[in-house]
Amino acid sequence: MTVCEPVPEGTVFTEPASAPGSLNVLWYRQPASKWIEALPIGNGSFGGMVFGGITRDVLQFNHDTIWSKPKYPEGMTYEDRLPDRTAAIEEVRRLIFAGKYAEADELIKNDVLIKGYQWGSYQPFATLESTYDVDVSGGVGQYRNQLDMGTGVVSTQYRVAGTLYHREVFAASGKNILVIRMSAEGEGDITGSFTLSRDANRDNYSPVSVSNDTISIIGQAENMNEYGVRFQSMVQAVGTGGEITSADGVIHVRGLRELTLFIVGATDYNQTEPYQPLDIDLAAACEKLLADVHDEGAESLQAQARKDHGELFGRVDLRLGHDLNNDVPTDELIAAAKKSDPSPLLASQVYQFGRYLLICSSRPGSMPANLQGLWNDRISPPWYSDYHYNINVQMNYWMAETANLSECHLPYFDLLEGLVPHGKRVASEMFGVRGFCVPHATGGYFTVVPTGSAPYALWTMGGAWGTQHVMEHYRFTEDKTFLRERGLPLLREAALFCLDWLVENPQTGKLVSGPDVSPENFFLLDDGERAAIDMGCAMNQQITWQVFTDYLEALKILTVTEQPLEDEVRDALTRLADPVQIGEDGRVMEWSAELEERVPGHRHLSQLFAFCPGNQYHRLNAPELVEAAVRSVDYRVSKPGGAGKTGWSAGWVNALYARFGMGDKAYGALVRFLQNNLFPDMLAIYPPDLFQIDGNFGYTLALTEMLLQSHTGEIDLLPALPEAWGDGRVSGLVARGGFEVRMEWQGGKLTGGSIRSRLGNPGVVNYAGQRIEIALGAGESADLGTLFDLK
Repeated sequence: MTVCEPVPEGTVFTEPASAPGSLNVLWYRQPASKWIEALPIGNGSFGGMVFGGITRDVLQFNHDTIWSKPKYPEGMTYEDRLPDRTAAIEEVRRLIFAGKYAEADELIKNDVLIKGYQWGSYQPFATLESTYDVDVSGGVGQYRNQLDMGTGVVSTQYRVAGTLYHREVFAASGKNILVIRMSAEGEGDITGSFTLSRDANRDNYSPVSVSNDTISIIGQAENMNEYGVRFQSMVQAVGTGGEITSADGVIHVRGLRELTLFIVGATDYNQTEPYQPLDIDLAAACEKLLADVHDEGAESLQAQARKDHGELFGRVDLRLGHDLNNDVPTDELIAAAKKSDPSPLLASQVYQFGRYLLICSSRPGSMPANLQGLWNDRISPPWYSDYHYNINVQMNYWMAETANLSECHLPYFDLLEGLVPHGKRVASEMFGVRGFCVPHATGGYFTVVPTGSAPYALWTMGGAWGTQHVMEHYRFTEDKTFLRERGLPLLREAALFCLDWLVENPQTGKLVSGPDVSPENFFLLDDGERAAIDMGCAMNQQITWQVFTDYLEALKILTVTEQPLEDEVRDALTRLADPVQIGEDGRVMEWSAELEERVPGHRHLSQLFAFCPGNQYHRLNAPELVEAAVRSVDYRVSKPGGAGKTGWSAGWVNALYARFGMGDKAYGALVRFLQNNLFPDMLAIYPPDLFQIDGNFGYTLALTEMLLQSHTGEIDLLPALPEAWGDGRVSGLVARGGFEVRMEWQGGKLTGGSIRSRLGNPGVVNYAGQRIEIALGAGESADLGTLFDLK
C-alpha cells in the first residue's frame, strides 16, 4: 500500500483551519499518510488519490485501461478452441439428481473447470512523488485538506512561517490529464522536486527527463509473466517567479510564486479488440495532450471540469435532519459514529460520496467501475481489482438510475457487450449450448473462462444476471434506440443460454437450471462434508425468470417477434420450477432441496435475488413470500458470517429491508455500515482492511430505496423512512417511468414536494395508504401537497 510521510515526525499543527461552508465537502486537519486515507478524484477514465502532504506529498494515479493479459494454461492460447465439457456436464447433472453432490463437485473440479487460467489484473499507472523545501519546525497552521464532491476538486491549504500555501488537484473533463495548481502567498515560495515511480515496473523502467521542464515514465502491465497494456505518462511543470529545471527524471523548482503540474497519460489499450493493441506512439500522444493544455490553459480546464462534474453531482440534493453544520472533520465524524448513532450529516455525505465515486469512475466512453472503481495502488490488488459477476459489478450500478446518473450506467453495457463474443465461445465450445456464458469474473481483455474452485465455481449465470440492467435502464429512460440496438441483442443471448441450461428434473418434470453454485456458499451433507453444486438453485431459477420476462417485455415494447425463440421462452416459463420455495423453518430455500448452509450468516443473499435487485416478488404481489424473505434476512444477519457485515453485503441487507418496508431495520443495517465499514476517507471497507467500492455504491442504492421505490410498477414515497430521520428533504431522485421526485418531511410525515414527468407517462403514486393516479405531460410537474392529504 502506498504510504507517505507528509511532514516530519513531531510536527505541530496549530491554528485549526475553519470548517468549509458546503455540506458536500469532506475535510481533514492533517494530511493522509496511507493510501486509504487519501482523497479520490477522477473523470471516469483517469484519476488519482491525493494525500495533501506538506514537506512530502504523493499523487498515486490510475487509468482504467491498464490491465495485464489473461494467463492460459500451458499449451493453450486465447485463439484455441476451448475443451468440450458437455459429457462431463451431463454426468454432473445425473449425479446431482441422484443425490450424489460430493461426486458432482469432484467432477466439476477435475473435468469441467479449466485449471491454470487467470483473467488478468487491473494495475496502477504511476505515482508522482513530491518533496517541498518548507521549514515546519515552527509548526503548521490553518491546515485543511478537503474534497469538494460538488466540483471534483481536492484542495489543500496551510500556513508556514508567514506564507499561505494553497494547492488544488483535479481531473480534466474527458481527457487523460490531471492538474495540480499551487501557489504561495507571503514571504515563502515554492521550492522542491518531483519525480515518477511505479512498483514492479517492467524491465525496471525509471523516469527520464525529456526536456528542461518535463519528465516521463513508461511501463507495461504484467501479471504471472503475461504482459498486457503498454502505457506512458509525462509530467510538465509551468511556473511563475522562479526557475524550473529537470535532470535524470526529476523536476526541480525554485523560488516560484505559482506552479502548475500537468500529468498526462496514454495507453495502447483497444477496447473494441483488447488482444489487438492500438498502433500508437505513446510519447507523441502525451506530447499532444501537453500541447492541448497549453492551448486551453489550466483555468479553462478547471472551469470545464467543474461544470461537467457539477452538472452530474448537482442533480440530487439530500438533507437528513435540520440545521446541519459541517463543522467536524470527516475522519472525526466517522470515528464518532463508532461510539454512538451516526450523525445525519454523515449518513447524507456517505450517500453523496457513492454518487461522487460513480461520477468519477464511470462516464460514457470509459471502462466501467471495477472492484475498486478506478483507484488501485497495488500491482497485485485484492481479487485482481476485476469485474466480479456474481454480485459486485452489478451492485456497482444498482443505484445509477435512481440516483440520477443514467449516463454513468452506459460503460456497464459496453463491458457486457464486450463479453458476448468470448461468452458465446464458452457456451458453444465448452457446453454445447446457445447464447453467452459469463462465469464469476473477468478483466479488461473480456475473457470468461470457467475456472477456480467451489464455492464460487462453477457459476455460469453472470451474463444472464448482467442483462437485468437492460430493462432497468429502459424503464427509467424509455430509450428505444438503446433497447433495439443494444439491449435486445444482449437479452436474446442471455435467453438462449438460459433456455439451453435448463433440463427437466426427472423427479418433478419441471425445468431446472444448472449445474451451478449458489454464489460462494456451501451446503452440508448428511456425513458432515460440504458441497456446492446443485441443479435449480434459487438464484438460477430467479435469474432465468427475470431474463425470460425481460426478453418478452422488450419484444412487446419494440413490437417485434422473434420466432421460434419467443415461443421457446414462453413455453419454458410455464414449465420452470418454482423460483422461490419456502422451507420448513419458513425461510426461502437457497438450493433445490432444504439443505443446511455451511455458514449460516453467509454474506451472499443469493436466494433473495427475486426481491432485490429483481422485481419478481414484492409486497403487492406476494406478501407471504416477502414474509419468508424477511425471515431469511433476519436469520442471516443474526448468525456468524458476513451477512450485513462486509460493505456490499450491508448494502444488500439494507436494500432488502427497505423493499420490505421495514425502515428501522434498514436503518439498523445502515448504522452498522457507517460504524464498521468506512475508512477515514469514506471508502468502503471489506473486512478487515481492504477497499471494495461496491460497499459505497450499495449504501447509496439502499438509502435511495428507503426514500423512494418504483420496482412494483407504482411509485412509493418514503416507503421505509426510519424514526431516526424524522425530518429531512431530498430532490432529484428518479422513479421508473421517468419521474423525478422532490420531497420534504417533518416528524416522519411528508409535508411537501413535487413530482415531475420527464417522459409524459401516466403513473400511480402511493403515500400513507393513499393511491393517486397521475397523468402529466413531458416536463410537467404536480405538487405533492395537492395530490395527497398531508395533514
